[in-house]
Amino acid sequence: MKSLDIIEAVRKTTDTGSDYAVAKKLGVNRQSMTKYLHAGMHLSDLTTIRAAKSINTDPEKAVIEIQIERAKDEDLKQVLRNILAKLSATAASVALVFGLLTAPSEALASGANKQAQDLPIVMIMRSYILEL
Repeated sequence: MKSLDIIEAVRKTTDTGSDYAVAKKLGVNRQSMTKYLHAGMHLSDLTTIRAAKSINTDPEKAVIEIQIERAKDEDLKQVLRNILAKLSATAASVALVFGLLTAPSEALASGANKQAQDLPIVMIMRSYILEL
């Protein structure tokens, strides 16, 4: 996501969609908004974090994407892309593991075992036992 994409996403979350409303939401002045929109200025890291939070996106990913946009050196851009790929892969792995740990058993989900449905659900995660 580039600076202009982030600004447009924030614009959709404002009541009026005006540059002033976006600037206020990002905590910057109108002159900065004009520079972002027309002079090719990039969002600062702090402004990117505010924007990411306001559009419910990952601030870490957004900051790295803006740093890639700002970087002039191709080696630096590649290092930042690699970091972003690792961050995305880690997030996907965590989501997958969490989904597997919290998914109900197939027997309970399908209703195949009436006796099991009448028992309290016990989820075992490593050495912890939680009764629900």
